[in-house]
This record gives sequence, structure tokens and C-alpha cells, in this order.
Amino acid sequence: MNRIELDAATFRSYLEKHHLRAFKTATKCNCPIASWMQEELGYVSVAVSSCYVRIFNNKHQAFDEGIDHLLPSWACTFIQGFDGPYGTRPETRMGIEAKAILDGIPYLWERTA
Repeated sequence: MNRIELDAATFRSYLEKHHLRAFKTATKCNCPIASWMQEELGYVSVAVSSCYVRIFNNKHQAFDEGIDHLLPSWACTFIQGFDGPYGTRPETRMGIEAKAILDGIPYLWERTA
């Protein structure tokens, strides 16, 4: 399985721009990661779990014909935080909540000397 490279700072800018947008959980096409990948990066995708995304050649391709890619660790941590524990996750969350979750990933924003 290939690892896809994604930039957290660019994703953060996307969330700032869409702070009033309602997003669904990770297994939906309109979760924050999949929405960003589709709208800003041109991928037709869906986040299938907290650590991988399925990318399609076109929007008409069958689900089982997509190719799975591992997400970077920050994206896995973000999705786990966004979705919340199983059984307690809200149906939708706003972009401003998504940005707060991303900003709360401590190792992501640490500066190196």
C-alpha cells in the first residue's frame, strides 16, 4: 500500500476557509480529509478508516476499484480525534471544530531548532 503525502498546513488553511461548513465522519465522502482532497487537490477519494484513504480514477468508479493509500500520521490522529470514540461520535461537526482538533495535535506544530 502506498503512502500519500499531504501537507497539514494546507489542510489547516482549508479548514479555516470552511469554518462554518458541516462535515461528516471519516467513512463519508464529505469528511474533512476527503472533502479537502477532492476540492483542493483534485482527488476523488473517501477516507475509509482512520489511517487510509481510497482514491479513484473518476467519480463513477466502483468502490472496490479504488486504490488504498496510507495517510500520514497527523491525518490518522486528526481523523481519530474528529470521529471520537465509537458510539459517541456526532453525526456532523463544523469546520471550526475540525480546525481545533487539528491544532490540538501537539507533535504537528512543534518547531525544530
